[in-house]
Order: sequence, then C-alpha cells, then structure tokens
Amino acid sequence: MASPLTALVNLISSSVQTLESAYSKEGLAFPSLDEPFRPGPLDKDSAIVAATQVVVVAAHQLIATVRPPVDTVFEHGLSMYMAASLNVAVDVDVPDVLKEAGAQGLHVNEIVREARILRYLATRHIFKEVAPDVFANNRLSSILVKPHPLEELKSEHGKLAKYDDAGIASMVGVPASHPIDIADTSRCIPHRRLYWKISINPS
Repeated sequence: MASPLTALVNLISSSVQTLESAYSKEGLAFPSLDEPFRPGPLDKDSAIVAATQVVVVAAHQLIATVRPPVDTVFEHGLSMYMAASLNVAVDVDVPDVLKEAGAQGLHVNEIVREARILRYLATRHIFKEVAPDVFANNRLSSILVKPHPLEELKSEHGKLAKYDDAGIASMVGVPASHPIDIADTSRCIPHRRLYWKISINPS
C-alpha cells in the first residue's frame, strides 16, 4: 500500500496527465505561469475543472504534510502582508504599468518606490522578476489590470473611478488612503468584500 506522501504524488501526477492530455487533444499547450492570462476554450470544461481542483487540493495537502508546521502556521498567520502588498501594487496601478511595458518589463525604479513589495509578490508567483529589479506581468498579475487606459488612471478623474468595472482589481485594491479595520466592518466597501485589517498608512 502506498504511503500518504506517495498517494498524494500519484494523485497529482494522474490529474496533471489528465490536464496535459486534454490540452494536447486540442492542439494546445497548458497555459504558462510566465505569460499573461488569456481565456481559453478549456477554461470551463468540467473535466479540466475537476482535475485542476484535485491538483490544487492534493498539492496543498502535500505541502502541509512535508513542510515544518511552524512554517505553515507562520505563512497563514502573516497573510496580512500578502493582502497589504497586493493592495499597494493594485492601487498604484503596477499591473497596468507593466501591461504597457510588455514582456521585457520595467525596472522597479520606474514602477514603485519599494522593490521589496514586488519581490515579495514575485516570490509568491504574482508578477515575475525577469532580471534583477526588473518586473513584468505574468498569468496571475495580469488579471489585476484595470479596464481603463493608463493615462486615464493617472488623471484626477481616473484616480476616483479606477475601480469602476475593474473586476478582481476592485476586490483587492482598496485605496491605500482607506485602510480597513476588521473590527469596523462599517468602513468596508461592500462590493470588494475585504474584511481584514490592512495597515498601509500607519498613523
């Protein structure tokens, strides 16, 4: 009988084979994490969705099993830093700036003042560092691009309306000037459904 670790690895392997086989039958390569997201013909295929869920759940369980417990607990306990970093990146239009830059990316000095924010996100597979201190969008960060031209986002009107019809960006990009306190949900913006405390502008 296979060990729990081997069983998880086998489950992941068989589900990955299902994914690759389905894409191969359509003459497609499985989407790369390094490339911006583009809707595909198999995105809503029920077999693909099921196999993807198996990979994700089994991979999470595998990580939780092999990693020292303190590392996993710290990651979850400090997840507010992930939320805050995403918040800052989206609110200062980093994904939008990088969309304009294209695959070659931009040096961090042309994007934000703090390289640590982008590097923190890139090490978690949101954005990619294509060269030292040079960042570009990837599959994950590209879905945070807002549906407005960059010039409009930088205008006074754009700063007020940037999250209109902005989808995922509107859910994670609460303006940095309006931090949310988990103890004060009356200050939450309902359509963004963010209820954690984000300490971006400590007083």
